[in-house]
Amino acid sequence: MPAGMGYGHVKSAFVLGLYLGIVSWSAVLWGTFLAFVLAAVWGLVLMALRCGNRKTRIPFGQFTLVGALGMLVFG
Repeated sequence: MPAGMGYGHVKSAFVLGLYLGIVSWSAVLWGTFLAFVLAAVWGLVLMALRCGNRKTRIPFGQFTLVGALGMLVFG
């Protein structure tokens, strides 16, 4: 495990996957995909504003939560 890397997002992803799994398997896949897209967009915004670079650490837990909620509300 790299220094500074926690497993909070893994624990939350398990619970969010359970909720999305109740809806459907496609909700799990789209919620996960949405989380990765949101994190990528955030990284690009940070690089465009010169607030970060490729090595900047971005916490992923918030994006899994927003991706799952977005899938449950709008999916």
